[in-house]
Amino acid sequence: MTEAFEGREAGIGIRLAVEAEAVRRLATEARGLTALGPAIDRIDEAARLRDRVALAEAELEFHTNLVELAGDRFLTADYRAMGDRLQRIFSDDGRSLSTLDGLADMHRALVRAIASGEPDAAVREMRAHVLDEERLAGPADPWLDAVARGRLAGAAAGVEHAVLERLLAPDRCVEVHVSAQLADGTTAIVTGWRVQHDLAVGPAKGGTRLHPSTTLAEVKALAMTMTWKCALVGLPFGGGKGGIRIDPARMDERGRRRLIRDYVTLLAPVLGPERDIIAPDVNSGEREMAWAVDRLEALSGRSMPNAVTGKPVALGGLAGRRAATGHGVAAVLRRFASARWGREAGPLRVAIAGFGNVGQHLAEALDGDPGFRVVAVSDAAGARYDERGLAVDALRAAVARDGTVAGAPTGRPMERDAVLAAPCDVLVPAAVGGVIDADAADAVQASLIVEAANGPVTAAGERRLAARDVTVVPDLLANAGGVIASYFEWRRLHEGDRELARRRDALLAEACDRVIERAPDLADLRQASLQLAIDRAAAAHLARGAG
Repeated sequence: MTEAFEGREAGIGIRLAVEAEAVRRLATEARGLTALGPAIDRIDEAARLRDRVALAEAELEFHTNLVELAGDRFLTADYRAMGDRLQRIFSDDGRSLSTLDGLADMHRALVRAIASGEPDAAVREMRAHVLDEERLAGPADPWLDAVARGRLAGAAAGVEHAVLERLLAPDRCVEVHVSAQLADGTTAIVTGWRVQHDLAVGPAKGGTRLHPSTTLAEVKALAMTMTWKCALVGLPFGGGKGGIRIDPARMDERGRRRLIRDYVTLLAPVLGPERDIIAPDVNSGEREMAWAVDRLEALSGRSMPNAVTGKPVALGGLAGRRAATGHGVAAVLRRFASARWGREAGPLRVAIAGFGNVGQHLAEALDGDPGFRVVAVSDAAGARYDERGLAVDALRAAVARDGTVAGAPTGRPMERDAVLAAPCDVLVPAAVGGVIDADAADAVQASLIVEAANGPVTAAGERRLAARDVTVVPDLLANAGGVIASYFEWRRLHEGDRELARRRDALLAEACDRVIERAPDLADLRQASLQLAIDRAAAAHLARGAG
C-alpha cells in the first residue's frame, strides 16, 4: 500500500470496499442477521452510559460479525488483516456526547436495509452508514469522502487492486506560501496549493479558487473529481485543482493581481499547456486568468495562450465559456428528465438554488422551453418564487442592477434556504457544497436533483433521498460542460458558439447515455458515473504497463 494511504484514510477505504461486498452478499441471501442483534444492544448500552471504550468494542464486534456472516473466508481474512487499524478506527473517537444516542439506530437501519433483499440499496445504506460514522467522529473530510467513494466504485468496476491504489493517490501536491498585500495596508502570509491528481491520460486540468476556508483536503478531493469528470466525458486530461486560503474581499485589485502573479511564479515549474492547465474557480475569473497567463509567458519568454483557460476573449478565450457550464447543466437536466418522466412530460417545475453565473445561464437555457418553467431561484441575499414561472429576464436584470434577485419584480419573496424545499419537480443546487444534508433532504419536494455545484448533496443526504426514490445526477456529470469548453479553448477551437455548443452537448449526451445504461433504474447515478470514469482512467494506467 502506498504511503499516501497509511493510517485512517486507508482503513476507511478498505472498510468500505470489504463491507460493501459483504453487505451485497448478505442482502442477496439475508441469512443469520439476528446474530447482529447482541452487538447492537451493546452499542445502545455503551452509548447510554457514555462508555467510549465499550462502544468501540461493540462497534468493532458488529462490523466484524457482519463481514463473517457473508460466509467468504477471503473477505473475512482481508477484514481481520486490518487488525490494529480497525481498532484505531473505532477507538479514535472525537464524537460529541450528543451524537452517541443515535448510533444503535444507525446500525439497526443498516440491518433493515440488508434484510430488504435489495443488494444495491443495502450497499448505499452501508456506504452512507460508514461515512456518517466518520462525520460524527469529527469534522467532515472531503478527501476521505472522495477516497472512500472512489475505492468503492473502483472495486465494483473490477479495477485491479494495485491500479486502483495508484489512481486514488495524487501524483503531486505542491504547497506554496505567498505574501498578500491587504487593502488595509497590512501584509499576510497565505498558503496556496496545486494538486495534480492523475497525469496518465494527459496534462492536469482544473480551476484555482480563492477562499478563506480552502484546505489541502478540499483541493485534493476536487482534483480527484476532475480526473473522474474528464474521464467520464472522454477528455484527454487528468484532474488538477488549485486553491489559495484567503478572503479576496480583503484585497483591492492591485493586491489580487500581485497575489495571482506570485502564486503562478512559485508554481511555474509544474504548469504549462502539456503539464497543468489552470482555469477559474470560486472567486476567480477572466481577470485573474489574464494575470496568470501574462505571468507564465513572461517567465517562459514565449507565447503560452493554452496554458490557461477561462481567459478574456481578447487573449484567446472562448466566447461562450461563461455560459458553458450552465448550458451544459441544462442539457444534462433535459436528458435525465426525459429518462425519468418520458419525452412528453411537462412543463416540469425547476428550482435553482444559486443564481450566480451557472444558475443564470441555466435559467437562460430553460427560458422559453415549453418542457420546463423556472419557479424558484435564490442567491445569498434572498429568493423569489412563482408556481406559474418566474420571468428570467427580470431576474437577470435585478442581479445586474442590485446584485441580487431579492427585489426582482417577478414572483413573491421567500427565504433563501426555503428554495431547497420549494414545490418543484427538479431541484438544481448551483451555489456551494454540502447544502443538502440529511435534514435538508427530508424537506426536498423534487423528484430529480441535478448537482450544478460541486458536492451539494452530502452522503447522509443522498441516503435519505435514495430512500424516497429521488434521483440525484452527480456533479461530475452535471457540470462537466465547463471543462468541455476549457478543452475547446485549450485546443484553440473557435468554430462559433453554435457549433461548439453542439459538440459540447454531444459529449454530454454520450456520457449521460452510458451512465443510464449502467444504472437504468436511475438509482445511485453517482456510483455508476464513478465506475465508468475510474474504469476509463484505469485503462490508461494499464496501457502504460501498470498493474
